[in-house]
Amino acid sequence: MAIKAHPTKGEQCRCGICGRKSVRYDNGRGGTRSWRTCDWNTHKVYIVADIYRVMCPKHGVVTASVP
Repeated sequence: MAIKAHPTKGEQCRCGICGRKSVRYDNGRGGTRSWRTCDWNTHKVYIVADIYRVMCPKHGVVTASVP
């Protein structure tokens, strides 16, 4: 079972290092990432989110933060 997650409007386009608001750069290489979470009954559960890169004024092009 997979749960699709996405950041709220205020958390979108934040630098993965410092958390500053940044401009979206591209979709990145990975596209999506998944994290295993607690099982539900006998089902394995994963949280899945789209990952993209942002252009941080301080750190350059980095992966966006996922809350």
